[in-house]
Amino acid sequence: NYKECLQQVEKLKMELSTLPEYVVVETTEHKCLQSQFSVLYNEAMQLKTQLEENRAQLSVSKNAHMRQIEQMESEELLAQKKLRTEVIQLEDMLAQVRKEYEMLRIEFEQNLAANEQTGPINKEMRNLITSLQTHNLQLKAEVARYKRKFREKEVETAKLRKECDELRVAEIKALQAK
Repeated sequence: NYKECLQQVEKLKMELSTLPEYVVVETTEHKCLQSQFSVLYNEAMQLKTQLEENRAQLSVSKNAHMRQIEQMESEELLAQKKLRTEVIQLEDMLAQVRKEYEMLRIEFEQNLAANEQTGPINKEMRNLITSLQTHNLQLKAEVARYKRKFREKEVETAKLRKECDELRVAEIKALQAK
C-alpha cells in the first residue's frame, strides 16, 4: 500500500513536470491570481504617481515658504531702517530747536539787560519765550511719542523674528519627519 502510494506520487510528479503551460494558464486559480496581480499593480502605479505629485507639491510649498520668510526678513529690515531714520531726524530736529531756543534765550537776556526800561518789549519777549517753551514742551511730547512708537516697533520686530525662527524650526522638523 505504501509502495503503491509512493509509485502514484512519483507518477503524479512526472505528469506535473510534463504538464503543458496552457493547462495551468486556463485554471480558475491562475486567472484569479492574474486578476488580483493586475489590480495590485495598478494600485501600486497610482500610489507611485500620487507620491511623485506629493513630492512636487511639497517642494513647491517649501520654496514658496522660503521666499515668504526671505520677504518678511527683508520687510523687517526696511522697517527698522525707516524707523531709525525717523528717530534720527526727530533727534536732529529736537537738537536744532533746543539750539534755537538757547540762542533766543541768550538774545532775550542780552536785550533784557540792555533794555530794562522798556517794559512793552520785555513783555513781548516774555510772551515769545513762553511760546517757545510751550513749543519746546510740545516737541518733547512729540519726541516721547516717537520714542514710544520706536519701542513698540522694536517689540513687533522681535515678535516677527521669533515667528520667523519658529517657522524655520517647524519647517526643519517637517523635513526631518519625512
